[in-house]
Amino acid sequence: MERGKVFLRDSESKQWYAGLDRWATPRADARAFATVEEASALGSGLAVTSLEVVVHFAFDNQELVLPLRKKVT
Repeated sequence: MERGKVFLRDSESKQWYAGLDRWATPRADARAFATVEEASALGSGLAVTSLEVVVHFAFDNQELVLPLRKKVT
């Protein structure tokens, strides 16, 4: 079974993280991460308060959406 692809998405704008200061509307243009942990680590450093980690499973076109919470300091 194929592993899911991991992405970051702004839950408000529905745009996908595509790279440094770049956001994309189609998921096909988004940066794929190796793991949920990698996406979470990068997403935690972005100045976006409405991020979510999305794991997309192509074999059945399903998504697992994980809200990314900011650390309270």
